[in-house]
Amino acid sequence: MLDVLLGGSPHVVSKVQVMSFLKKLFGRSPEKLRSRALNALEQGHWMDARLGCQDALEAFPQGTPEHSELRAALDRASEEIALEHLESAEACLEAHEPENAEQWAALAREIATTSSTQQRATRVLKGSANAPGRVIQDHVLAADQDLLSDDDFDEEIEALFEAQGERAEAYRAVGSELGKALQANSMGNGSEARKRLKALAKKMPKDPFVAYELGHSLHAIGDLPGAAKNLRKAISGDPNRTDAVLEMAEVAMAQGHRKGALEVLEAFPLPEPRINQQLAETRIALGKLDEARAGLQASLGTPSESPAVYRYLGLLSLKEGDLKAGGRFLEKAYQKGSADPANGLALVDHLQSQGTDLIRAIEIINGLAERDEAGRFFYFRRIGELYLDQGNRDEAIALFEQALKLTPENMRQHREVTEKILAKAREEA
Repeated sequence: MLDVLLGGSPHVVSKVQVMSFLKKLFGRSPEKLRSRALNALEQGHWMDARLGCQDALEAFPQGTPEHSELRAALDRASEEIALEHLESAEACLEAHEPENAEQWAALAREIATTSSTQQRATRVLKGSANAPGRVIQDHVLAADQDLLSDDDFDEEIEALFEAQGERAEAYRAVGSELGKALQANSMGNGSEARKRLKALAKKMPKDPFVAYELGHSLHAIGDLPGAAKNLRKAISGDPNRTDAVLEMAEVAMAQGHRKGALEVLEAFPLPEPRINQQLAETRIALGKLDEARAGLQASLGTPSESPAVYRYLGLLSLKEGDLKAGGRFLEKAYQKGSADPANGLALVDHLQSQGTDLIRAIEIINGLAERDEAGRFFYFRRIGELYLDQGNRDEAIALFEQALKLTPENMRQHREVTEKILAKAREEA
């Protein structure tokens, strides 16, 4: 199976790299991607963790605890890889190999997340010559120890191909190009990955899976027109592909084509909770509140229903001043989807704005903090704000201080907000 995927190339690819690529190609599970990434981080497989976090981050909106957790994990993995690169760079300098030293140091500076590591890399660069080398391939061989070698994993890959039915043989035939594109992308060579994917698209111009992967890759590097062209082709070939429709809507919004985003979502032929949620968000963004409400209400009791439907109905009701209905919907969203932080936080915001049942609001946030240790820096700050509303200033200050201790170094915006709130609370104490 490895030969099929990589076409006999000498590249070494990790399990997480391959599965991440195939999951994106054949349909992704955000929770599985998140779990794989965090497991890799815990085991010290830094490259796998970095690649896994990059994939999983796309599935969780900014501001959610999952996104913050993955962002912090990505920064940690990147920093660890950068430190490994620097050790190699400094060893090369001692061995009088300036070309290799410069390559390692350049890689380290590019992905380092702390100023001290970036400065250390700069010092190495100043002491080395600028010459190309084959260090990137050496790095993959040295840093990626989790290789494709066990039969169980081969069977998992094989199952993904077999699930494509009549397309399975076609994918095996182009497995080499898919593997080489994956390898180029994993090494940060996006242009090479795009070149191979475009060549593959020419070989299989009507294949919706190839079109989707190419559109997804172009979107990731900021080529919105190219992404839109290929995503439209993917949708045309497979109108039921949820990921392609959602990404096409996202690209259209980024291009300022909000009506185009709405049209592609409305054309989706199947009941699907994620499409329904994005459709509601897009209609609200366009000011089509009546249509948003009608669509959400029509989805109740159907396969398109999800806790988010009740959350959006609640937010719409609050926007129109119907506090009682808004509260009922938000309660329902939380009851049906307490594991989703967005539902709990929406209910807490409502309770706090009304100044009622702040004890319950604190209990909800405490529950979220218990389930999501990585997001506690955010939850502790929110509990502190609720204590402030109750007049419990000392307890609030203690929580703000704890939140600051838990806030990752890279979460500068969260840190600054907490510092301002803490300073104000101390002044008023």
